[in-house]
Amino acid sequence: MRDSRSPQERELIPFAGPMMVYVMSLRFPADFLRGDTYYHTKYPGRNLVRARNQLQLLAQLAD
Repeated sequence: MRDSRSPQERELIPFAGPMMVYVMSLRFPADFLRGDTYYHTKYPGRNLVRARNQLQLLAQLAD
């Protein structure tokens, strides 16, 4: 894929993973506040657990 990406795109690839984790850490609690309408949950508060997990992963990626 090296030839199909611009230099700027290649430079930003390492940023993309942590950014997606961050986005999900916001989407899970937002869905919880909306009544768990987007992400299916098997128990109450699951989206909050997911959000905490994403924040822990983000912290690990930052190390």
